[in-house]
Amino acid sequence: MWLFLYHLFLKVVSFITVSLLSILNYDFVSSYRQIAIIGTPGILIVNPCVGFGLTYMFWALIISYPGKKLSKFMVILLGTIILQIANGIRMFVLVTGMKFNLDINPVEVHDLFNNIIYIIIFIIWFVWINYFNNTNEKKLDQVV
Repeated sequence: MWLFLYHLFLKVVSFITVSLLSILNYDFVSSYRQIAIIGTPGILIVNPCVGFGLTYMFWALIISYPGKKLSKFMVILLGTIILQIANGIRMFVLVTGMKFNLDINPVEVHDLFNNIIYIIIFIIWFVWINYFNNTNEKKLDQVV
């Protein structure tokens, strides 16, 4: 199961990045893990870039919070899609940054991206709790 999810996440991130490059008419090459605009060194999508850790943290947060299973499933599905789109946009920014000779430090981008994702996760969680998670106050008191 892990390998299937890893491959799926990797293909989704790569697809989003390549799609954005295509839409904006960049000449690029891509393989399973590499994406480069012609004339640049490009990027290598390594294991931490796939977003497993952050996505699993998001899943654990939602699963551990009281609520209906269908509601949890829907927010996990939607949230995972949002996180993967954000990750694809990050890869696009890295690839295009090389085209324009931006001095981008991958470590700083990784940390900045993680902080942005933490904010996105908090917003999704907050919206889900306040607007879409129909748990009863009495049930919450009984659990705690």
